[in-house]
Amino acid sequence: MMCKLRDRYPLISNIAVEPAAGQIKLYQDLATKMAVKLNGITTDWRKQGLDEFRRAKVESGDTTKYHFISSIHSLYYVDDLDDSVKWLYDQLEDGGMMMIITVSDNSGFWRLWNRYKFFEDQLLRFLNSEHIREAFSKQKIPFINYRQKSRVDITDSFEEGNVDGQLKVDFLAHVVDFHSTASPALQQELLEYLGGPECSERKDGEVLFDNDWDAVIVTK
Repeated sequence: MMCKLRDRYPLISNIAVEPAAGQIKLYQDLATKMAVKLNGITTDWRKQGLDEFRRAKVESGDTTKYHFISSIHSLYYVDDLDDSVKWLYDQLEDGGMMMIITVSDNSGFWRLWNRYKFFEDQLLRFLNSEHIREAFSKQKIPFINYRQKSRVDITDSFEEGNVDGQLKVDFLAHVVDFHSTASPALQQELLEYLGGPECSERKDGEVLFDNDWDAVIVTK
């Protein structure tokens, strides 16, 4: 995405807000590797979640507005979705654009989360693109929704002792060490649901998880 923006705008000031140090390191390594293509882009790395970034911005009196804001699978971790969406919109310059990406309301991912709501914790709130659209509608902010089809091969999650498959289940359920912490009955139930038609397609011996996601686009 940054390369596409760089093709159009020769100078870009970018703020990367990400609470996980490991993910920031991956981002920095990729930016270094692509330094020639990203020439003209400066990045301010913030090891923060959105709520933390917002508090710091308000406390410092920073009134900077932005031409483009992207929130990619990050609003699952805010305290108040409606308020966060309104605040992000308020941070846009007139004519600015915002893109919010979450799992689709008609995806296997959402059906999995909605069935196992008790996997939520104090940090994570299960939500989908319909919640984002509702938040904008409440504020009478017009939006456009783009749905993207996505499939993930989770066949190895059904292979006994396959570590990569177990990690995929951890990620999909958002439960650390699910294989070690969940009861055998819950493990079997979840795997059956994951592999069933509500969540996955079966093709040529592979189990393909329905990972459809939506991009909700707003222009101020």
